[in-house]
Amino acid sequence: MLVNNAGISPKRVDQDAPWLPQTSLAEWARVIDVNLNGPFGLIRLLAPAMVAKGYGRIINVGSLAGRAMPMIAGPHYAASKAGLIGLTRAAARDLAPHGITVNCIAPGRVLSDLTGPPHAPVNRSALSRIPVGRFGTAEEVAHVATFLASPMAAFITGATIDITGGEFAA
Repeated sequence: MLVNNAGISPKRVDQDAPWLPQTSLAEWARVIDVNLNGPFGLIRLLAPAMVAKGYGRIINVGSLAGRAMPMIAGPHYAASKAGLIGLTRAAARDLAPHGITVNCIAPGRVLSDLTGPPHAPVNRSALSRIPVGRFGTAEEVAHVATFLASPMAAFITGATIDITGGEFAA
């Protein structure tokens, strides 16, 4: 099993200014390298052993920002997570005949060191867009990953599962 869960999301220097002018090519490349090239490299490295065994589970952790207009994240983060969803589909197509499933989890706002405290202005604003009225937890994301890694999910591949408290559907 492989869970691609690493990711970076640089913050804006000036919160009121647009993202694009603040995003350097170096910052763009770094985010794409960690969030998209990293998972690609790990899949490429580990898939041959999974193929040899005739079994494997690959779970990519994307983001709501890769599926909907990013309200908080920058263009580099959104592009990297949208690319990860595309990589998930392509890898699922290639690896399914070998007994390997490849899926993506797309969490919305989950409180963590990356998102900051719940009372931060950006989080108060985000909370207003979540129909269930609360933030997600790391445990809720882990439960979905555990399910996708299990034999119960053997017929699920190429899917992106939203864990957003309804924000993506709203």
